[in-house]
Amino acid sequence: MTDRVNAFCLQYALRRGEILTVADRFADALEEDYRLNRDMFDIHRLSFSQNKHPNKTMRALEADLSRKDLSFLCMLAALSDTGMEKSQGLGNLQEPERFADAAAALFGELSGCAPAISYLAQKLTEIKAEHALKRLRIAILAMETNNCRK
Repeated sequence: MTDRVNAFCLQYALRRGEILTVADRFADALEEDYRLNRDMFDIHRLSFSQNKHPNKTMRALEADLSRKDLSFLCMLAALSDTGMEKSQGLGNLQEPERFADAAAALFGELSGCAPAISYLAQKLTEIKAEHALKRLRIAILAMETNNCRK
């Protein structure tokens, strides 16, 4: 592993509990969608829904993330974006080492440009809970397969 990946794995290990809590919150938001926004999962629907699909759990998570530090949000965004790339088959991210390297590189880029905390919190919660949860779970699995939880 490169120094960059080692440093990223160390940061992941230190923040693992917080990351798992966010994944649990995404699962809660998905459960809310299943209860209150069932029409968003209807693949046979031929017209757009008039339901705005509000999700109170995601909005509460966004508010909570807005109070976190920039480093944590950059890590979550890097994990989420890299998880999205892997789920869509973009890039060669099947090996855990490559995944960790790509996530570490993105973390470095995000940390370097220091986006606003509110922007990152909104970016992480603007997508459907279903996709947010899937991306983060893929990332967690890849990081833990790479032995980054020590």
